Amino acid sequence: MKPASLALVALMGLAAAGCANVAMPAPQPSLPTIRALRDGDLPALKVADFSLAPGMSQSSYSSVTIRSVVLSPPGGGDLAAYLQHTLEADLRAGGKLDDKSALGVSGILTKSDVSSAIGTGSGSLAAKFSLRKADKVVFEKDFSVSDQWDSSFIGAEAIPDAMNHYTALYDKLVQKLLTDTDFEAAAKTQ
Repeated sequence: MKPASLALVALMGLAAAGCANVAMPAPQPSLPTIRALRDGDLPALKVADFSLAPGMSQSSYSSVTIRSVVLSPPGGGDLAAYLQHTLEADLRAGGKLDDKSALGVSGILTKSDVSSAIGTGSGSLAAKFSLRKADKVVFEKDFSVSDQWDSSFIGAEAIPDAMNHYTALYDKLVQKLLTDTDFEAAAKTQ
């Protein structure tokens, strides 16, 4: 059996047994984002703190539930930290991560939703990103991404599909930030 088939069989067994806890995959660099970083003129950045928006409880945003499966970041933490690690992975792979840079990106996760309802699945993710030089905010903007897909009645199909679509939103949100013309202009003028 192929590894993907084995994972699907294991997931089906867990789902049949009731609620299952599954770790999100470790953030991997996104090829379109790496290309954009290498083709662009963005200076090196450091990644500062990421947090949840005020009013968002830590317990509510340490995982998402997709039917009978609880999906959480690898190694614990919350979904804001997962967004931070996604940004770090892309900047590192694009040669733009520098912990000693004067420019630091921080973020506040403001929305994280996923649904694998029968018929149509949906997901959305939003964050407010800030770019600071020393203690001065030189850029701040809200970004959001969303997705919809066909969602099967059969949980063994719908759950992995929803997991894939949901985790892909993190890559899309980071790419949206790093390719934003206002963000690039603010970073380059510093």
